[in-house]
Amino acid sequence: ISASIPTTDGELREVAFTDGGINDLSGLPALIKMKPDRVITCFVPSAVGAGLRFGPEAASSISYQVFNLFGKNFGLMDAANPASIVSGRVLSHLFDLYSNGENQLVKLVDTFESLRDAGEPLVTTLEGLDVVDNEFWGIEGGWTVDVTFVLMVGVPQKFVDELPEDI
Repeated sequence: ISASIPTTDGELREVAFTDGGINDLSGLPALIKMKPDRVITCFVPSAVGAGLRFGPEAASSISYQVFNLFGKNFGLMDAANPASIVSGRVLSHLFDLYSNGENQLVKLVDTFESLRDAGEPLVTTLEGLDVVDNEFWGIEGGWTVDVTFVLMVGVPQKFVDELPEDI
């Protein structure tokens, strides 16, 4: 959509209006483009969004949250994501799913579930992720990075146990 907008000198300037395009909501592509050795990324998923889309149990499901938040970074297409549907590709594919010879999303789910079951915060690092070429974000692959994922779902039980009764 464009419109002719008057300028201060009385002339008209044709100005384009857009919705802002693609936003990955994480900053990961910009960070990976800088080729760091290590990255920390934090996610606070929307319980409301998950609940509206797939029911209330999805909001607390670690496997749902990991796929929903990080799947695109490992090349998995979310058929419900308009960016994937329009482009026919995963725009935020940054890492090889099978880096180090194992499925990194399964590893992430297993680690987060173990941490949750132990009452710990959901913080873990996937080491040596193979970065892939991403033409959309201008990322040159062929190197590895350690990524620390922080997933804020629920409250760690060990923290809860430390709270005074009167709080």
